[in-house]
Amino acid sequence: MAHMGAMICAFTFFALRLLLRLDELQPLAPDALSLMLDTGGFLSLVIGSWLGGKLVYGYGVGQDQE
Repeated sequence: MAHMGAMICAFTFFALRLLLRLDELQPLAPDALSLMLDTGGFLSLVIGSWLGGKLVYGYGVGQDQE
């Protein structure tokens, strides 16, 4: 659940950044808010990736157990 939550947060950060930077389908210059959303999305991706690796390599999720 934590892995899924982190990845959903990353998606939300990046989607918000995209929507806030569009003005009639024309991209705007980055501002402080978009840079903070980028940072939040990046950190969420790092945490979610670490948790996903822990699931696969630590707990064997998605691996054949034969």
